[in-house]
Amino acid sequence: MKYNNQNGREFEAPEFSAESVICQTSGWRGQPVSVVVDRAAGMIHFQNCYVPQSSFWMTAQPWFSYPLSVLKIEINTGRNVFLHIQTPTGRAIVSPRASNFRALREALAEAVPDAYHDYKRQYDGPGTACSILVASAGGGLLGFLLTPSNASLQQLELTMLGGAIVATVAVFLGMKLIPRSPDGIRP
Repeated sequence: MKYNNQNGREFEAPEFSAESVICQTSGWRGQPVSVVVDRAAGMIHFQNCYVPQSSFWMTAQPWFSYPLSVLKIEINTGRNVFLHIQTPTGRAIVSPRASNFRALREALAEAVPDAYHDYKRQYDGPGTACSILVASAGGGLLGFLLTPSNASLQQLELTMLGGAIVATVAVFLGMKLIPRSPDGIRP
């Protein structure tokens, strides 16, 4: 079946089997963005995903496909769970908010088990940075409150700095030691 994209160019949507797993969300312009895993044909199809056209330019393609054998798949099991699908021309990042996310993840784990890797990011993004910033400020304030009133300015500075460092390290280690489920949600 032929379709027209936003620029008026014709394209053909790939055909996939009825048991294909379809994961869908909407793009930043409201257009549908899909990742379809067709295990019967051994293919993965992307709809309205961006493809590099040159070193500095990317455009959304109506549809493009790859064999499952060329993929590298990673799932970040940190605080924010995202599925990273590495293709020969780039990388697709699928949000857990997309419909059928779990089914897509399971289908890819079954279809390409050698290329599927769970990993936990060393830093969990803005949540970690914000927590460390608050801990540092709180530690500095605690150092200020614990400094004797007759202490010199240098002692006050060292106590505040020490409090900030100890609080930052404690929060950072605490965040690394909190167990998380594969979905990134605390049990």
